[in-house]
Amino acid sequence: MSLLRNVCIGLLVALMFTGCAVDKRPDSYKPAINISPSIAAHASLLSKDQALQHALERRNLVISRTGEVLPLNQNVCQSALYYQISDRPLPSYIGQHQDLLSGFVLKVIYSDEQWKVVNPERELMPLNDFYEDFSATFSAQDQLIFQPSANTTNAQLKRLMQVVSQVFEQHANSFIVSASQAASVKTAGFQAITTKANSQQRFIRSSSHGVTQIQVNDSFGDSETLAIIFESDPLTACMKTNTNLVSEPVNDELKPPLKIDQQLLVATLPKDADFNQLAEQEALFSEGVYLNIWGDKKPYGDNNKLIADRCIKPESHLLAECSSRVGDGNTKTVNGRAILRRVNNEK
Repeated sequence: MSLLRNVCIGLLVALMFTGCAVDKRPDSYKPAINISPSIAAHASLLSKDQALQHALERRNLVISRTGEVLPLNQNVCQSALYYQISDRPLPSYIGQHQDLLSGFVLKVIYSDEQWKVVNPERELMPLNDFYEDFSATFSAQDQLIFQPSANTTNAQLKRLMQVVSQVFEQHANSFIVSASQAASVKTAGFQAITTKANSQQRFIRSSSHGVTQIQVNDSFGDSETLAIIFESDPLTACMKTNTNLVSEPVNDELKPPLKIDQQLLVATLPKDADFNQLAEQEALFSEGVYLNIWGDKKPYGDNNKLIADRCIKPESHLLAECSSRVGDGNTKTVNGRAILRRVNNEK
């Protein structure tokens, strides 16, 4: 019996070791989660823009492939963004705008018994033709806001909504109308935006600083901005609405730099600076001022003032000191151990 038992135990141990030696892992592995780049779709991925892009991201901004400085996304604007289409060419970021825009605003007019898009630089374009030209630009999630002319009759508005239902059926559509026409827009299944403030309705308003906004009154009667409509520059429109869009300067105090470049300016310019005028900002620095979004030249604050290297163009009394500093940039600091011995001088 003992021999049989020993044989069984031996076989069991052999099987255990054999099982442990088998590699049951699959030949390849798939990641548990999909990792995608965090940079915005409208941001430049060009290698020449990488250093500037990194500096801008720290201020809630990005640069596009064509050099436009834009908000990092519409969340930093604290409002949805809508681009009012007026003429071609469209901005370069249109088509890669999913992180920046919620949609588009179209001004339309009833002419020759059909609805057409208002375009100051070209002939009026029928809505059907417009969609054929621009459909590749729009994405399914884009919301479209139609703004008919102020003298639109109820019958004409009904016709407009019918055309929009047929041509733009895949989009969420809204209409900017008078308060008296809002009910018919809602009945047709669309979102109504009125041209005057209404306690129960979204309304459109041009603010004192020239930015068109879509607002709504809260339960306390205060106006809340839901969206910003812009025609050319989304960054300026956002900055005028949300003064905290651009984060605080990264640099609080700087030693005299050898070179004032755009990355250094981006890190140090005040929150209200015009970041789309970096070349101008670089030129203005020698005067100790910067250009803000209102077009005014203002002095740098004490907490973010760049201190220029006075040896770049030294005055006569600094020539000797600057000459002695020529090799400062080549000075090396070597870390190492040193042994100190105490010498007893007593006799």
